[in-house]
Amino acid sequence: MNVIRKTTTLPDGREISIETVKDLEKNLVTITVSNDGPPIPQYIVDKGLFKKKLKTIAEGRARLGLPLCREMVKYHGDQCEIWLERNNLAGVAFSFTFPLSSKLEKSDWD
Repeated sequence: MNVIRKTTTLPDGREISIETVKDLEKNLVTITVSNDGPPIPQYIVDKGLFKKKLKTIAEGRARLGLPLCREMVKYHGDQCEIWLERNNLAGVAFSFTFPLSSKLEKSDWD
């Protein structure tokens, strides 16, 4: 949901799309969430979008959203990943993979 929220905080009139592609050979689905908004500044990308950035209150809030997304995606298996697909004037896109059948059991949610 954080990835979707990151791409949906746009001014009115901007486009948001979600695309899914199944790979039956690898037993994965790739989900891409994209927008046509401005790119993420390169200095932020260079620092590592998926690295935990814990800061003191004086420095500002902790940035844990995308690192947490990566942890949740990776929980579903080693072949699962999340990445910045596109970051340019055409917009921003994040893609992530999940298995078509999950290893989660009902007991994991209790």
